[in-house]
Amino acid sequence: MPTASFSWHGGVTAWRFGDDTDGADEIVVLGRGQGRADWVAATDAGAASIRRVHFVDLDSLDAGNLEVLLNQIDNNGVTALGVYTADDSTPLPGSAAANVSEHLSTAVGAHPRISLSALDSAGSNLQALIATVG
Repeated sequence: MPTASFSWHGGVTAWRFGDDTDGADEIVVLGRGQGRADWVAATDAGAASIRRVHFVDLDSLDAGNLEVLLNQIDNNGVTALGVYTADDSTPLPGSAAANVSEHLSTAVGAHPRISLSALDSAGSNLQALIATVG
């Protein structure tokens, strides 16, 4: 995991990979252990060298700062949001939804530019998402 984490929109802890100055569309990946491992593998492979890909640990989110995050990333060019299904077994604090994906399926509706994808633990979905965004 790159050590350069930073406090991002809504106060969540995030990590960035890729060129953050090229104006390319962005991808935000939400996950826990499985997501971290896959994201690190993608960064090690250089899969997103021309795009901005951010990883946000679900443990740093609650329903309130997820809404702030969604508003801010929508305003900053993010077009793709991915959630690792293996990491999505519990609800966000402050949410009535059963899990993060259920919460996001409603919340993303207010942000039509952002597509929501379920990511698998094998990493193929992340690679496909990176290839199609931008």
